[in-house]
This record gives sequence, C-alpha cells and structure tokens, in this order.
Amino acid sequence: MNYKRNLGLDITRVLAIVLVWVDHSGVFSLGLHPCFMEDWGIVCLEIFFVLSGFLVGKSMLLAITREEPGTALKGFYVNRVLRMIPLYYLLLLSIWVITKLKPPLLCFLFLQNFRESALDYFPPGWSMPIEAWFYFVIPPVLLLLYRLFSRKHEKPAAVYLSAGTICLVSFLLRCGHVAAADPTWDLGVRKQVLMRLDSPMLGVLMAAMKLYAPEKYRKMGKNILSLLVGVAPK
Repeated sequence: MNYKRNLGLDITRVLAIVLVWVDHSGVFSLGLHPCFMEDWGIVCLEIFFVLSGFLVGKSMLLAITREEPGTALKGFYVNRVLRMIPLYYLLLLSIWVITKLKPPLLCFLFLQNFRESALDYFPPGWSMPIEAWFYFVIPPVLLLLYRLFSRKHEKPAAVYLSAGTICLVSFLLRCGHVAAADPTWDLGVRKQVLMRLDSPMLGVLMAAMKLYAPEKYRKMGKNILSLLVGVAPK
C-alpha cells in the first residue's frame, strides 16, 4: 500500500473527472438539468486548476527558495516537460493524421487561446495553455517576487506575498477586463490564460500553508470537510 497517497485529493479528482466527463459527453440521463451540469463542469475545471497548483506547488516553492535555485528549477522544468509535452504533441500529431488537417503552430507553442482560429483546431485542449503557462512562466516570476519580498520579510511571509500577488493580479485583471470590455464568458474570459492563473496560484498558496503552517493547514482541511458535510443534501 502506498501511504503517500492522499485519499481526499484522489476522491476530489475522481468526482471532478466524472462531472466534467458528463458535462462534455452530453449525458444527462441522471435526470439533472443540463444547465446544472454545465455549471458543475465549470466548477470542476476550477478544482483541477487549483489541484494542479497544489500538487506542484511544494516543489516549485522549494526550488525558488533555495540559495541557488537554478539547478532546482532546471529539474522542475525537465519533470514538467517530460510529463506534459510528449503526450500533448502525440495527441496533436494523431489529430493531424486522422483529420488530415495540419495543427496551427500556436497549438505547439501553447498560444492557441490567443487566437480563436487556432483554438478551434482542438477545442477541448483550451485548458492546456493555462497549465503550460503556470508550469513554465510562473516560476521565474515567482522567483523574482520572492527575491524582492525576502529583502524585508522572512521566508514564509515572502512566499505568501509572492504567490498572493500573482493570484491577486490575475483576478484583478479578469475583473478589469470584464468591467471594461464586457467580453463573452467562454472565449473572452474562461479561456484567457492571464485571467485564469489565479486558480493554480490559489493551489500554490495552499501548498505554502501545508509547508510552513501544517497545523493551520490541517485545521483548514477539517473545516472545509465539515462545511461540505453541512451543506450536503439530507
């Protein structure tokens, strides 16, 4: 038995996977209203983003807080590339072979969300750029902010401030864009990379709490569980 597994996270992922599958498959035989399932699909994707931030957050934070973070970040990037790039590129090439339609270059660069025509090549892959930008762009930004905040703050505080700043900027960017441009929800907000990085960064903040304040993290987990039990249908 692998005692390193987290049963709570595993259950959360399974529930999220099932609900997203039901949403995308159009299977509403459970007697639930389609709008209800669509809303749950959106919520579950947010959960996936938060989980991504949480699951890689510890290794990311440990890398940037080292005296010489270069080697640690190199290992982090190699790990992410091997886990993400080969399967994703294989998928794009498989679609190319099956459909005889060449994938846009933007798809290989994780930039398809910035052009609707490229995004239409493989619509379900819209979440990949968000994950990729979080994995490959956020660490150096987080490192820069950590270096700035660590001049006046201890390590935990500097980490919280760094991750919190990125989370807040992404959230405010989304709010400002909605207020100023009144965009469509799907393409104008939901699939815009820079406006969705607050979710994985929330996961990084949770990873920081688990790393630097384990007692508060465990207490928070118990409170969330109590809340879920309290609001569950009787």
